[in-house]
Amino acid sequence: MFEGGAAWATRTKKDIFVSFDKYENVPDYLNNDNEFQHCLREDTDILSGDEYNKLVQSLNFLIDHINEGRKIQGREEVNRFEEVDFPDKVQQEEGIVVSLDESIFRYWDAYVKKGVLKQAQSKGYVTK
Repeated sequence: MFEGGAAWATRTKKDIFVSFDKYENVPDYLNNDNEFQHCLREDTDILSGDEYNKLVQSLNFLIDHINEGRKIQGREEVNRFEEVDFPDKVQQEEGIVVSLDESIFRYWDAYVKKGVLKQAQSKGYVTK
């Protein structure tokens, strides 16, 4: 616990990543400006553009942190995920389908909510 406390105490706000399942679980001293407002839960619809891209941003924040250590150690860096421009309603009606990163759905399906990968496949967002 001390090491975790020391980690947040020596960082600026932009360097802190808070993981939680309910907003009220974030301690006030870490959330006094309501900066940490992306709550990922089992029922989060990661098939929607905003939620998918927020998830990608969260993962990339963590990957960037990991890569800082890897740069120092001279090790190969972890690839970042790409945010995606989702088609608007008119573009969807024209048949434009977005291509999303299958690995995100495979891991979400395995660890968070079963069936999400099949939903993404049925919408044509990922292919088998």
